[in-house]
Amino acid sequence: MNRLSDRIVGVLLLVLAIGYGLATGSFTSGFFSDSLGPAAFPRLLAILLGIASLYLILRPDPDADWPRGRALIHQLFTVGVLVAYAFLLELLGFLPTTFIALTVIALQLGRPLGAAALMGALGALGLFILFDLLLGLNLPLGSLFGD
Repeated sequence: MNRLSDRIVGVLLLVLAIGYGLATGSFTSGFFSDSLGPAAFPRLLAILLGIASLYLILRPDPDADWPRGRALIHQLFTVGVLVAYAFLLELLGFLPTTFIALTVIALQLGRPLGAAALMGALGALGLFILFDLLLGLNLPLGSLFGD
């Protein structure tokens, strides 16, 4: 039964990876010379998720210990946060969306609100510096704010 559950989860994650990858197709930067664009990192994540899901489908763990109760609810909630992140990224922009997602995940992991917000702010700023400033990827500023 555990092998079948691994395969079911693998198929669900593969569908999620495909949907996530397709959702990144609408990310635009406004610069024609930008070879990677703002969709590069989310597409990389979709590819990695697709590879991991194929591994679950093709090589399931025969002795998997699946979460139950609160642990399962926490994991499903975190997946929901990441799916919402993908859909809100273009509307709200990279910095606010990443801040919210990282803060919510830190709260989910049991951090106090102040520490979670600090982790969200530092994480969002650090990722922005890495991808936008250092790697030159134009991250979405958010259509809600005039991007």
